[in-house]
Amino acid sequence: MISNPPPHDEAVHRLLKAGRLTEANQLFDRIIAKPVETGVSRWRHTALILNRGFMAWRLGRIPLAMQLSAEGWLDIDSREEPHGPDAAAALGLLTAQLATLGQTDKALEAARSSWRTAYRCGDQLQMELATQRMGAGLILTAIESPPDQAKALYIEATEILAQGTVIADFESFVYAPIIATYARALAGAGDLFEAEAQARRAMDLGLERDDQWTISVCHAVHAAVRRAEGALPEARSAAMRALAGAQRINDQHLIGRFGLDLMEICVQAGDPVGEVHALRAVSNAERMAIQTLQEGLGQALEDRRITVHAARSTLAAYEAAHRDPLTDLANRRGLEASDVPAQPWLVLVDVDEFKAINDSAGHPAGDMALREIAMLLRRECAAEDVISRWAGDEFVLLVSGVDRPEAGSEIAERIRAAVSAHRWPAGLCPTVSIGVATGGSTMDELFLAADQALYQAKSAGRNRVEVSRS
Repeated sequence: MISNPPPHDEAVHRLLKAGRLTEANQLFDRIIAKPVETGVSRWRHTALILNRGFMAWRLGRIPLAMQLSAEGWLDIDSREEPHGPDAAAALGLLTAQLATLGQTDKALEAARSSWRTAYRCGDQLQMELATQRMGAGLILTAIESPPDQAKALYIEATEILAQGTVIADFESFVYAPIIATYARALAGAGDLFEAEAQARRAMDLGLERDDQWTISVCHAVHAAVRRAEGALPEARSAAMRALAGAQRINDQHLIGRFGLDLMEICVQAGDPVGEVHALRAVSNAERMAIQTLQEGLGQALEDRRITVHAARSTLAAYEAAHRDPLTDLANRRGLEASDVPAQPWLVLVDVDEFKAINDSAGHPAGDMALREIAMLLRRECAAEDVISRWAGDEFVLLVSGVDRPEAGSEIAERIRAAVSAHRWPAGLCPTVSIGVATGGSTMDELFLAADQALYQAKSAGRNRVEVSRS
């Protein structure tokens, strides 16, 4: 989490912590439809990109997460010595994504850098977050280390997290995760009595604050304590609750870890049904890991960094020449430079009575309406479709008809309905008329047919779609 995050970013994080993934996905769609904040510091920009990447990982959007993570990682590599809360946040977010990729050593290195940066700048939130991540990184490393090395790592984690329990603000959303992580470190270090006491404390806070991550970790601590005491039925129940919590928030790393814990407990307890349940959860987590790791994601990220670096020098000039600055869509030149999709549909969108909107509500309101309509166009179109602002209040779409024989007319109707149903500010309720054409042998013929269809839509009362098929 970054300091002073955009409101929608903060809301997605809250929904993720509460396990409300459907709502988080819907809100994330609105976030990625818009560019990252402009006019901010370079470290702030990097942190915002990695924050989007982190949310994409948690929501299972792996290709997008890869792209954002690679871009953010490249930014960090090209930056000066990290300083300030945004640098600490960027390194912390990179820590989380490296851990998800199984890059334990690199994750711990990034966590240490984030921790040092946070304490140097003295930002309260970043010190709390960096402390929790540092402790979690040490615990993860300890789990994967031989027993003779693990104990020292657990002890180091308890010392750092004990400090975190002192410096953290009780009202902070990081306070309960710090206590839960501290309890896990204590259990690993062998202090079972204090581990259970801290887990109960964190559990109360997690329940009060609807923090499913904290609740899940606390159940895992209770399971570890009960198992060490030989109380296997109680350990099994707690481990099942820990696994269910991890599944609720779609944390694949926790699902895999807690699934293994449950499986080991069920083997000890002679519970084949529970063992199968745990094995299924572990298999699902491993399948996700295979998708994201064994197909070369680590190398893919590295390759992506190199590609982004090579392309960035030419991208800025190209974007300036081929994109509309108001809507961030392709402009006329950008459309002309685009590859025409196979079996194309041409969709011509015109805002009804746009001059009246400018005259009555003012040009800023008209600009806002165009930006919102551009966002709706992105939402309703497929990734391979070409979207452009042709001129003034006109937009042109090139839609592929391959495997989608009615793609143009269907998308046009969705766009028209979306604009009509959109929640516009009071006094502003634009509609669009749309002309659609397909089957022409040249682009000029398609444009002419779509323009004639648009004229028919306007003549028939506006806020409608007309289709021309050659």
